Amino acid sequence: IKMSKINNIFCSGTMRTGGSLVANLLTTHKDVIVLTDIVHFFRYIYKKYDPINSPVNVFKLCRDLSLRLKYRDNIKLDAKKLYKNCLKSNAKSYSKIYEIIFKSFLKKTKNKKIIAEYANFEWHNIDNFLKFNKDNVAIHVIRDPRAVLSSWKKITFSKGHKYLNCIFNWIDSADTYESLKKKYKINRYLLIKFEDIHKYPEKVSKKLCKFLRIKFQKRMLL
Repeated sequence: IKMSKINNIFCSGTMRTGGSLVANLLTTHKDVIVLTDIVHFFRYIYKKYDPINSPVNVFKLCRDLSLRLKYRDNIKLDAKKLYKNCLKSNAKSYSKIYEIIFKSFLKKTKNKKIIAEYANFEWHNIDNFLKFNKDNVAIHVIRDPRAVLSSWKKITFSKGHKYLNCIFNWIDSADTYESLKKKYKINRYLLIKFEDIHKYPEKVSKKLCKFLRIKFQKRMLL
C-alpha cells in the first residue's frame, strides 16, 4: 500500500490519556508532524458555519481560524490566502475544508509529508472524520482508568469529587471504541494503549508506522 493513500489522520482520547506522548512519538518520524489541540476542527469549525457552501461563511471560517491561531497560539495563517484556496478548490463541504486547512499547515513545515491532528475529548467525532473520506484514518488513545483518575486528580482545580468526571469520560471513550471497532477495519481505525508504549516502545512504534504506511525509523525510540 502506498503512503499517498493516506488522506488525513485524526487522533483523540480523554484527558491524561497519553495523547501528547503518541503525538510526540509520531512527530519524531522524519515524515510526520502532529498538531496537538491547535486547530480543533471539530470543536470550533465543524457544523459551525452552515451552510458551508456559502462563500460568505467560508470567509468567516477562515477569518475566525486565523484570528484564533494568532491570539491563542501565536501562529500566523493568512486568512485571505486560505479563503482563496478554498474557492480555488471549490470547497463546499467540511471534509474538503479540513483537507485544505491541514495542507496549509503542512506547507509551513520542512521536509514533512504527513500531517495529523490530535484533539482531546473528540473521540465521538472519529466517526464523522472517517466518513469524510474513505482514505482517512484515525487513532484512538486509551489509558488504564486508574492512572487517568490519579493523574487528573493531581492537576485539576475542580473542588470536591468533581475530579471523578474523568472516569465517566473514560467509560464513554471506551464504549465509543467498542462501537467503532465493529464498524471500521484495522487499516482505518487503530487503538493505542498508553501502557503499551512504555512496555513495548518498538512494537508500538512499528504498529503505528504500519498503520500509517510509512517505514519504521529507529529515531522514534530515542
